[in-house]
Amino acid sequence: MTGTSNNIITFRRHDLDNLKTFLAGLVVLHHTTIPYGGSPESYLRSVVVHGPSPALLAFKSVNQSFFMGTYFWISGRMTAHSLAKLAPESLIGRKLLHLGIPTAFYTLFIIPAVRAVALPSWDLATIRQDVLQYWGSLGGVTGNAWYTATLLVLDVLAAIIVMARHSSRNLSSDVKSRDRKTTAASSNTRYSSDNRRLTFPPAPLVEKWAWLPVALVSFLIRTRLPGFPGGRAWTPLNLHLSFLPQYV
Repeated sequence: MTGTSNNIITFRRHDLDNLKTFLAGLVVLHHTTIPYGGSPESYLRSVVVHGPSPALLAFKSVNQSFFMGTYFWISGRMTAHSLAKLAPESLIGRKLLHLGIPTAFYTLFIIPAVRAVALPSWDLATIRQDVLQYWGSLGGVTGNAWYTATLLVLDVLAAIIVMARHSSRNLSSDVKSRDRKTTAASSNTRYSSDNRRLTFPPAPLVEKWAWLPVALVSFLIRTRLPGFPGGRAWTPLNLHLSFLPQYV
């Protein structure tokens, strides 16, 4: 709870606002490096830059070690807050609307439009052929839609876990525990926050040591997982699996 300049008390987390602003700026800088040697494999290249830039590659590597993971952490906090007020079924519906539809629209229409700009000819036949070829080759989401698609999957899984835990408690033979529970009558039923709090592993243990298994799993995926050398993107979500541990 903080105060504003006009002495209005608010529960808004301004520190999270500042963090999101910083991350948004970092994302812009991160992608701005692409044509200037920050991503040698990209088709977007400046005519004045030849080859990769060690400094920009180092800058991107440092960013990738934390900035998208931090975005998922912020999103996870918001999802937990929503689950404290909404029934899981209602949350899933909202996520499908707010994340699923934009992901599908971006993949099916925005990417073809971007590809069309780079075509040597803009006649209708050429554009139509390229769009049909793109649609025919789709195996999942493309481009930056990987973020919303992955976030949708994680949010749905979180809601399913909450539903499963709530159902298991309802089936408990403990009379005292059953008396405290209520059955959801509508999608707006408020669930007890106790039903959502995962008590294992303990939070202090996670905060102190979670980075270690994350780094180990990421390393093993990059070096040992067949078919994914260097963290190649997994097609359905267009997601680099080596980054997935820090997102979870």
